[in-house]
Amino acid sequence: MRRLLSWIITALALVGLVIPEPSQARGAGGSRSSGKSSTYKSSSHTTSSKRAGHSGTVKSSAFKTARYNSVSSDRTYKAPPPRTPRAWSAGGTRNISGPVRVHDGDTFYAEGKRIRVRGIDTPELGQPKSFAARDRLSQLLHSGTVTVEPKAIDKYGRTVAIVKVNGQDVAGILKAEGYEKPR
Repeated sequence: MRRLLSWIITALALVGLVIPEPSQARGAGGSRSSGKSSTYKSSSHTTSSKRAGHSGTVKSSAFKTARYNSVSSDRTYKAPPPRTPRAWSAGGTRNISGPVRVHDGDTFYAEGKRIRVRGIDTPELGQPKSFAARDRLSQLLHSGTVTVEPKAIDKYGRTVAIVKVNGQDVAGILKAEGYEKPR
């Protein structure tokens, strides 16, 4: 009976449901401690471990890696969400200085931010006219002074902004030239 109980407790310890008291842990040679009765704590407790090659306090918990709680659902995930360039908060007008890289017909990168042009939805990459829209946006953004007026942050973490080049609205130009996604 004692052997069966020992086997069950060992199996539970392996799956992390219980942790043996430090006095009952196996030594480096695999031999058992003196004939004291076994006492175990649940995994939510902190115990001191004296195993071979390990010293100090071991905090046993349900999560052993970095975790985060989702904002949109009640789920807990193993790793933090992927890092994206931080978006600008709404308000204020900014002049873009430095290089601008165009992703598609309505999204570009500037000053470490992803910016979505407000007022137009161009075809996604791979759809008809998507590459023409991307090239035209690139041409517009490199033709003069780019002014960005942040309005919101979308569900993908991009800054949604009114974008102007030399005072002209980029979305209006792209719409007038027929680069808007067909409905």
